[in-house]
Amino acid sequence: MAALLSSGFDDVNIKGIVVDIGSSEEKQAATLERISLDRIDVGRGENVEIQAYIRTDSGKQFVERIPVQIPADVAPGQLMIMVGDGATLQESSAARLFVPRDLGQLVSAINKIKKNDRLYVRLLRPAPGVVIGTSELPNLPPSVVATLNNDRTSGGYSPLMLSPIHERELPPADFVITGQQVIAVNVK
Repeated sequence: MAALLSSGFDDVNIKGIVVDIGSSEEKQAATLERISLDRIDVGRGENVEIQAYIRTDSGKQFVERIPVQIPADVAPGQLMIMVGDGATLQESSAARLFVPRDLGQLVSAINKIKKNDRLYVRLLRPAPGVVIGTSELPNLPPSVVATLNNDRTSGGYSPLMLSPIHERELPPADFVITGQQVIAVNVK
């Protein structure tokens, strides 16, 4: 609501708000402490299993097994696997630098905000890419990056150091999860 009302766009018209609130005396929060892989060398199209170690504020530990398929069309080399909560991944996304030009773009960006009651898995590769608006354009050809970086233009995009290849949202948990971990695999 704050983003919409403070956006400065004239055509903001809120007709109603529906809120579903529940309460509990239990603290329902957990932290992603660490992740591990069943193996670090993997072929294209193969699956690896991530074990995500999550500890609640009461001290109880859960291990969530997350199967991840390496895309069949990914180039050989190092691939980073990031597991994290929605807010942390949202903050680390280059799209957070986006400034909307109209109300439609703002609403679209709000609808893409990640949730805090689940983990996300993101596959990344060190490769040149950019963010234009809310769109991440990974693995751009060197000629496109050179065109964007030439001496006659400035702005309009944000560079990416790690280009996203794939992202998956996991099912909701019974608690709010915080934390982020990154691990590397070698794609053969």
